[in-house]
Amino acid sequence: MIELAFDIETIADPLIDPELELMLFQKLDNAEVKLGNVKDPDKIKAKLAEKAFEAEQKKQELKSEYGLSPLTGRIACISVFSEPEDPLGINPAIERSFIDVDEKKLLDEFWKFVRPFCKQGIQWISFNGKSFDANYIRVRTAKNKIVGSLVIPTYKYEFKNHFDVRDVLSNYDNKAKGTLDQWSAFWGQGTKIAHGDAVQAMWDKKEFDKIAEYCLDDAKKTFRIKKQLEDYV
Repeated sequence: MIELAFDIETIADPLIDPELELMLFQKLDNAEVKLGNVKDPDKIKAKLAEKAFEAEQKKQELKSEYGLSPLTGRIACISVFSEPEDPLGINPAIERSFIDVDEKKLLDEFWKFVRPFCKQGIQWISFNGKSFDANYIRVRTAKNKIVGSLVIPTYKYEFKNHFDVRDVLSNYDNKAKGTLDQWSAFWGQGTKIAHGDAVQAMWDKKEFDKIAEYCLDDAKKTFRIKKQLEDYV
């Protein structure tokens, strides 16, 4: 059985209902700028610029919120990682990121890559993957009508087929403290090189390599924490 850590990064789906986007964003664009008794043109200009900056920030926050649900978001990147215990170095580590502006192409390539491992069996490894990543992949795979996909198990209290690191560390308490960043530092794996709320902005800037690097790094951290835990569960 191969141990395969996976992680996803998500963004707002650009194909979401434009009326929904208009409804949320119009309030920001049409918000009244309170100038009071300000008459100075430079101060008025500064106030308007401040309002525009705040509106843009809010828009980015809303877009990030869209990305949290497969209903209004899409997958920007999926990364997988495996590091076999191989002192002779015969079996190299598996590290791969799938990222594409075409979500259907991304998912198709991901499933084609993963499918051959089924012959030897897969133990999926994730951080909060049973609650978030696995279902997100399932819904977006169905939405894109991908043929030949698999089902990533999400059964609670079971970790032979899917070892959710967060579930194990929190004893299945979804309200327990502890992010991947915090647990990674705790286990000596260093802190994250980025954070999920920055992915939308990176995507908008077409910084795809940065997203792929960040996503893969999260998968690596998740895998290595699992290896430190597995003898104690």
